[in-house]
Amino acid sequence: MEKVRLIGKGREVGFTIGKIIRDFLPDLPEDIDRERVNTFKNMVEDVAPHWLEEIDGFSEATGIKEESILNFNCEKRKPPENISKECTSFLIMPDRSKENTPLLLKIRDERPLHQIAGIKKIEGSYKYIFGTNAGNIGIAHFLNEYGLAGANNTGSPVISGIKDIGFNDCHIMRIVAEKARDCREALDIIKGLINKGYVSNAGYKRGMIFLFVDNNEGLRVELTSEKLSYEFVNKGIFLYTNHFLLDEMQDIIDKEMAQKVGKSSRIRFSRGKQLIENAGEKIGIEDLMRFSKDTENLPYSLCNPSDKFPWRTLSAFIHKICGEESCSFISNGAPVYTDYFKLNIKEEETPLFLLTDYKLFT
Repeated sequence: MEKVRLIGKGREVGFTIGKIIRDFLPDLPEDIDRERVNTFKNMVEDVAPHWLEEIDGFSEATGIKEESILNFNCEKRKPPENISKECTSFLIMPDRSKENTPLLLKIRDERPLHQIAGIKKIEGSYKYIFGTNAGNIGIAHFLNEYGLAGANNTGSPVISGIKDIGFNDCHIMRIVAEKARDCREALDIIKGLINKGYVSNAGYKRGMIFLFVDNNEGLRVELTSEKLSYEFVNKGIFLYTNHFLLDEMQDIIDKEMAQKVGKSSRIRFSRGKQLIENAGEKIGIEDLMRFSKDTENLPYSLCNPSDKFPWRTLSAFIHKICGEESCSFISNGAPVYTDYFKLNIKEEETPLFLLTDYKLFT
């Protein structure tokens, strides 16, 4: 199996990734909002300057200008259509896990863009397993070398805490992956970003949802650019689709818009609870793999590979937290069609096929 090393200085890693995936990049908008790009770039330079080094190497390898990459990562959000179809996540704590260790499943729904996955470490930051789409400097989930895992979901439509420029949920996910050793540090990082005014939204006027878990505890977080609510957990099973569940966030939900765009979220949440109940007292990796392939209620299903909506299921990842043996099971494609591949956090090379062999299914 051919492998590639995504570990080193930012520019080196960026050049390596760019050279491999340059033929899989989306068409980037030609119109550049330079004022917007500069605002976003200043935030990146303050919090994660090595990202700019990575973009520099990526730009050299692909021939795409730095400002175009930054523009793609801070593009203005558009109002939603009548249906909104996004991610689903399950957190299984040890008391309910067949593995006796925490498990985190993220089923990713996004625009039909080329997906990449692998192991990455830029000098000065922590090593992590990741998944994202080509051109996105953020990530959709992670497992890092300290045994901290995270997944992000789009949250409820909101009436306050709306900010169109800043770090979205994928950017925040990467910042946490590279800097946090546990759930407590993850929460402190997110609070710090809110205090700096660097947090935007996950979609058009939408909040964000994060699930984190380490070797000792779990954490669920719901937030806007201004407000945050959270809960540390030690036992149980936690399911999220795309609406807020914590009491403190209910008063800022745009109820009218939630009713308009939330059909899929409600149906998937109900189906997820049904799958949990049917699985019994304990849930394991095989169960989560089965959940990720579930097409009941298609296209409002946990796994929706169809082209019914602008969004569709693109991948799924299961992170198992068990110290030095922590690992990820990666389905880099619609899980109903794509086998899982195991990657251990101790490894330092990425199988090349996780960067190049992505296929869309309809």
